[in-house]
Amino acid sequence: MQLTRRLLRSDTSVDDKILGIVERLGQAHRSFLQDLATRYGLTPLQVQVISALGEGPPPMPYVGDIARELGITQPSASDAVAALEAKGYVSRVVDTQDRRRVALGLTEAGEELDRRLVRDRSILRSALAAIPEEHHETLLEAMQRLLTTMSNAGVVSQARNCYTCRHFDVEPAGYRCNAYQETLLAAELRVNCADHGART
Repeated sequence: MQLTRRLLRSDTSVDDKILGIVERLGQAHRSFLQDLATRYGLTPLQVQVISALGEGPPPMPYVGDIARELGITQPSASDAVAALEAKGYVSRVVDTQDRRRVALGLTEAGEELDRRLVRDRSILRSALAAIPEEHHETLLEAMQRLLTTMSNAGVVSQARNCYTCRHFDVEPAGYRCNAYQETLLAAELRVNCADHGART
């Protein structure tokens, strides 16, 4: 019997192939996050909360901000924080500037856990290192644009990258950050910038 090659959706265009890769990367990241969480007796969401607090603002260390950052409901974020607090990784502190608000912080055990999580994620960095270095800037620029497109479509809730920032301009000579009053190279395009100003 002669076999005929079946045309897959991912074979139809370059765009379909890119989307297929994005989906596979998302699946791989979820699987990696689950393995990481299991290793430390946590849920994937709890790992994300630890990482968000460890990286520092943005987001600001409040339950509502973390919920928005992770694209989850506030009750889900509250449950994750309560579980981490019970495990001794997170503490609550009354905000000195607004006593009606309670800020979150990592305990010493939480900071140590965050360092371990960063170390264990090094496998992802080593995978990136396998890509020739001369392609890194092009990849960063392309992924910035992809993130921006997904943010504009409402797929990504918190982008905070250069292309979604009102301080950012594309000029004939390159890129311009008006917040820092400096010209940027492709390698200097930012992700999760603390001074990001959303476009209106």
